[in-house]
Amino acid sequence: MARKILFLNSSPRMSSNTNIVVEWVAETIAGSGFDVEIVDIAQIYSKVPGCLACMGCQMHKGYLCVIEDDVQKLLARIPEFDAVVFATPIYFFGPNAQLKRVLDRWLSLTKPDESGNAIFVKKDMVLGLISTAGGELSDGLGLANSSFISLANFVGLDYHSLLIPNCPYEAGAIHNDQAIMEKARSFAAELLASVPA
Repeated sequence: MARKILFLNSSPRMSSNTNIVVEWVAETIAGSGFDVEIVDIAQIYSKVPGCLACMGCQMHKGYLCVIEDDVQKLLARIPEFDAVVFATPIYFFGPNAQLKRVLDRWLSLTKPDESGNAIFVKKDMVLGLISTAGGELSDGLGLANSSFISLANFVGLDYHSLLIPNCPYEAGAIHNDQAIMEKARSFAAELLASVPA
């Protein structure tokens, strides 16, 4: 059975630089025999603007967000995958709102144990981040990466990131950038090596 990697792409722009990097990574991974799925979470139907902190997921016996919409359906599928890679452009020093409205509902995929430590819905999953930004690595990219490192540590997942600073604003401007393409391929190889057999 082929291993599966899910990309959750939050860029709202067609042919964006983030989309291009995701495609390069996904093509490399698919060429290695993995099943790859890319979900455009910028377009996914969400009944609410994000997590409501209703804690219904924590009262539910299973790992389920109780808000019935397409985000709930997507979250229910997360255990099917061996790796999940979020992709976001940096907007005003952080991940965009399209990513946050899905990411915050990941609370439903965790439960506390008797000691208060988080138990994630699936062990041995790999978490990844692809992020592009017009600024420096030390700006919003670094902040986003720190947040994802904290998330991975909280739920006990292996984590890998591909951070692309100083991207031009124009959608598709990196299409022929061989250096970024090589970074994308290297990141894909890093992910492939980290996914449990």
